[in-house]
Amino acid sequence: MCQPEIGHTLFLIANHFNSKSGDDPLFSFAQPPVLVSEIQRNQQAQIVNDFVDAILALDPNANIVALGDFNDFQFSTPLAILKGGVLTDLITGLPTAEQYSYVYDGNAQVLDHILISNHLLAPFETGFALFDVVHANAEFPPAARATDHDPSLVRFTLEATPANVTLTNLTAGPVISIGRRSRRTPRRARPPRSQPFRIMPGPIARREPCRCGCAKSKS
Repeated sequence: MCQPEIGHTLFLIANHFNSKSGDDPLFSFAQPPVLVSEIQRNQQAQIVNDFVDAILALDPNANIVALGDFNDFQFSTPLAILKGGVLTDLITGLPTAEQYSYVYDGNAQVLDHILISNHLLAPFETGFALFDVVHANAEFPPAARATDHDPSLVRFTLEATPANVTLTNLTAGPVISIGRRSRRTPRRARPPRSQPFRIMPGPIARREPCRCGCAKSKS
């Protein structure tokens, strides 16, 4: 959970779902392909969705971001379970030809996603959040890239909060006050101001092949 000094609470849920190892290839004699690995991703997606629902039950306007390597496509069952009517997958807002973060056997596909809650979606629809996939790795040979996944990036510009706002931990009570400095206000508290957030998921850039099993298991 991130609590910037401007008074916004931002829930970041980092994910790395299990790989597609064992699945039938997309283009093979078995049609439709049998996706044995999808069972576990469905379960993982449900756990994350339940956690998001629990947060929203306490605060319907919570700022929630679920991001990472979900090892599945934007139209897949695990992503549908994850969204559950409460999260929006930002990759779907890009032009179809730009909706990819990984290339396997010449097939450009989406494995890395950033999903946001409705309260963050509202400013996104009016231009206060920017999202894109930086195609700096997937299209290039192993020797010319840092990793096999493209990084995704989103920037939010959140509205300023009123002075003297108290942020409350969902379980532990008041944690910090924002506003004019007083005896109960932390010394480093500052007047509220707008501030963008930038989030970049996926594997940390490195000069060696990804060891998570995805390079040999994506299909």
